Amino acid sequence: MIGAAKSGTTSLCNWLKDHPQVFIPKKKKEPAFFAWGNCYQKGLKYFASLYQQANEHQILLDGSTPYSRCTIYPETAQRIFAAAPEAKFLYLMRHPVDRAFSHYCHRWLKEVRKGQPFTQTFEEYVPHDPMCVDDSLYKLQIEQYLKYFPIERFRFFLTEDLRQKKVEILQQVCRHFEIDDSLENFNLEKPSSNVSSDFREILVKRKMRNLPGVKSILPLIPSGTKEWVYTNILRKTSVVENTVEAFKPIPMKPETRQELIEHYRETIEWVEDLMERKLPHWYQ
Repeated sequence: MIGAAKSGTTSLCNWLKDHPQVFIPKKKKEPAFFAWGNCYQKGLKYFASLYQQANEHQILLDGSTPYSRCTIYPETAQRIFAAAPEAKFLYLMRHPVDRAFSHYCHRWLKEVRKGQPFTQTFEEYVPHDPMCVDDSLYKLQIEQYLKYFPIERFRFFLTEDLRQKKVEILQQVCRHFEIDDSLENFNLEKPSSNVSSDFREILVKRKMRNLPGVKSILPLIPSGTKEWVYTNILRKTSVVENTVEAFKPIPMKPETRQELIEHYRETIEWVEDLMERKLPHWYQ
């Protein structure tokens, strides 16, 4: 599963890992072995060791979104082909502008400015971190793979379809991988992941716990009622509300959105041809 980042790959991996014929490393859902030079230098034996607990009836799934980041890791597709020329691929695509903005939020909160409130807008930040924009160039990313693999090895899905037609998408994935597509293989009640939203809530709770007044009363609250106290009392105070606001990104400017849509026009048209459907909302 090569990407795209912030397009639902975590949700899809979480559903697939319940399938008895699928093996995903528990500690490294995204090994990024074929992208990151420091990992690749460890050799294929290291990569194989991540899957040593798999049995012979399971497919080995590597869900690394850096694999569709050719502007930073241009050798990825060639490395995968050298190691696994029979590999099959999944690729999720989201509205390119929405994905780029979500990637900016993820990068700020979890990777570059870990745990810090937003102090830079999308417009101020992305010139220094162009992957947020480049990862939505779906045509460019996939063209790197088509130099080595036939397009029949790929299955392309839209994030919006994964939300609306989860069962159908999961069955298509199973058929692509030639494994059992019976619904009993999946926990369909498992919610989709909203990693950025969940992480923001964790950050807010962490900040809240360190407030002087709150820090002194938390030990006095029974553990079973702390969540209730947070949701029904503390979450409604001005101090916590201000903290919540600090972890909300400033919305993208309308003119920036229009500029990006033009930047992605070729990609959008390519996706429309690939999926054999019109996507008018992607031009908005």
